[in-house]
Amino acid sequence: MHARFASRLLLAAASMLGTGAARAGADAPATHPLPRAETLSASVLRFDGSGQAPAANVHVLQQVAFELRRTDPTWPDAVKLTERALAQAGPDEIPIAVVDVPLVRVFVAATMRDKTYRGASVVFTLDRENWTGSGAPPAWMALDCGDTLGFRVVHMGDRIPAHYATAGTKLLRLRAGSSPASFREARFTLSVERLTMPVPDDTLHVAGTTPYAGATNTGDAYVYLAGGHSRIVHPLVVVEGFDLSNNQNWDELYVLLDREDLIERVRARGLDLVVLNFADATDYIQRNAFVLVTLLEQIQSVVDPSEPLIVVGASSGGVIAHYALAWMETHGVPHRVSMFLSMDSPHLGADVPLGIQYWFNFFSDFSSGAAFIRDRLNSPAARQILIYHFTGLPSGLPAPDPLRRRLMTELGAMGWPRIPRKVAVANGSGTGIGQGFAPGDLLLRYNYHSLLRRIDSSVWAVTAGGPGPVFDGRVSAVVPLKAQTVNTIDTHPLDNAPGGWRTTLLQMDTTAVPYGDIVAIHPRHCFVPTVSALALSVPDLFHPVLADPAILAHTPFDTVYCPVENQDHVMVTPENAEWMEQEIARAAARGSLIAAVPPPGALGLRLLGENPFRDAAHVAFRVPEGSRVRLSVLDLAGRRIATILDGRLEPGDHVATWSGRTDRGRPVEAGIYFLKLETQAKSETARLTRLE
Repeated sequence: MHARFASRLLLAAASMLGTGAARAGADAPATHPLPRAETLSASVLRFDGSGQAPAANVHVLQQVAFELRRTDPTWPDAVKLTERALAQAGPDEIPIAVVDVPLVRVFVAATMRDKTYRGASVVFTLDRENWTGSGAPPAWMALDCGDTLGFRVVHMGDRIPAHYATAGTKLLRLRAGSSPASFREARFTLSVERLTMPVPDDTLHVAGTTPYAGATNTGDAYVYLAGGHSRIVHPLVVVEGFDLSNNQNWDELYVLLDREDLIERVRARGLDLVVLNFADATDYIQRNAFVLVTLLEQIQSVVDPSEPLIVVGASSGGVIAHYALAWMETHGVPHRVSMFLSMDSPHLGADVPLGIQYWFNFFSDFSSGAAFIRDRLNSPAARQILIYHFTGLPSGLPAPDPLRRRLMTELGAMGWPRIPRKVAVANGSGTGIGQGFAPGDLLLRYNYHSLLRRIDSSVWAVTAGGPGPVFDGRVSAVVPLKAQTVNTIDTHPLDNAPGGWRTTLLQMDTTAVPYGDIVAIHPRHCFVPTVSALALSVPDLFHPVLADPAILAHTPFDTVYCPVENQDHVMVTPENAEWMEQEIARAAARGSLIAAVPPPGALGLRLLGENPFRDAAHVAFRVPEGSRVRLSVLDLAGRRIATILDGRLEPGDHVATWSGRTDRGRPVEAGIYFLKLETQAKSETARLTRLE
């Protein structure tokens, strides 16, 4: 989701160092010129191999590699080499990368994956191509995996198994030297997020066959079948969004989508999950759309001809799905999609504060993370979805990149897909609540002053039309090295608008930099405005969606959902999970023989009759076993306003009616409410809407 622009903007260094330049022989590691200690920052020189240095991670290792590369360009490009190593690693493999420069006392190790979801059984790999140094490889090595077994002697090329009994952050230690009596030690961490992970039943390799701008892209589709199925029977296709580092695979996508057990609840209804993961999620939207076109054609060829498809697009995956389905209809290519569900997708564009974009560009000469993000901001997909995009020569009148204009022209010419029911979920506020700061407010400050170096930079939110600064940065040593000021005018207040947010600012605040400390004045910013996620044809970014009785007249979607307050981008919550599950169940019921009935053991809370309702809401539910049952009505703030029933019920199906009044007898206003059904063992919620 990410999605997602994703979620680790400065931590983009979730990838790290790899190999050196071309090797002299099959068994010889790459060696590089010896840097001078004075060319490296103090934060790098802390990692001196004494075993007393702070525990490193991939971000530290990336900065070390970056500074070494600045001393001599023959040192490896950390990002490219990491992408290559992770592309070759299996899902349970965790490559270890090392930078070893003994003569300047730099010895850093880190895992190239910073986390695992398979902690019960992982395999660390230690390969020559991931060991970069200025001298010969060590004659002796030992690794402590932090799994209570202590150090074990290892060799280049080994696969080292480890088994963790608990989740959490694990401390690993690598010793290397001429002998057990003379060694350097590096400490580093690995986050064990989960111990086990469901595995897909199959992986389909998909290649786009229609080129765009002279090339095509590919992807992997992970197939996770419903219980009792040996093949795809009732397909639910999920399309991934913008993956900053292209290192999200099945594990990451499953965890993102299965919040509130959404995946497993859908599978329990008999639907087979097919998750499309692009080889390059930062490539052109159009190229990835043609990968989806190929996948839809493949699925149609293996399921019953009468079986419809359901497509879910998360983040920019929703834009990709829009393009693919509209293109297929325009060109007469059948897709058999009965419903298209968009999850906080930037249909009218996304926002990374313009000042932050200039910050990354400005500091790309000094920081590995900044250089990585600057490059990703210049990727085709980022240029296509960002409403404002930075330019080499700053413009006072911010504008989208030409690639975005071209994409919007193509989408406009094709229109929205007409065959499927179109459903949109936003994570942004539907009541016009902003992000907690005003247009033009200071967002971030970075200052460092010493006898040899001075750094001063500030980032501001864009203003609501008037002139104002968005970025100011200055770096000097004995003489000024670099300076830039960016002022803008005629901007829309995107940074603080209602919308699914990203914690880019907080991530920058908590990320170590070579000098000083970054201070975030506010933790987050709008990423996908609510009006963008719902594709609303309204001029006001703060449009009160939930109070607009004619909201469906302003959107191409057949039904929409948004919360009261802003949420994390593509976050699955109890409320929107319930809403999405019901929409998926209805689509499946309309298009096939799958019944929109509760899975075994579920309470199956659902409305009978019309929703939205006017006078009274009729509710059906199932009690699996005799139990005390309470059926309540909650408002959008989660407050209980009415109790429909509260008492013991026998097993079986039941029906109750809500009069539309509070416990005090007052009729409730038009709007959105939630039913909550509770037994002694479990609870379920359902969304309902009352009309005027």
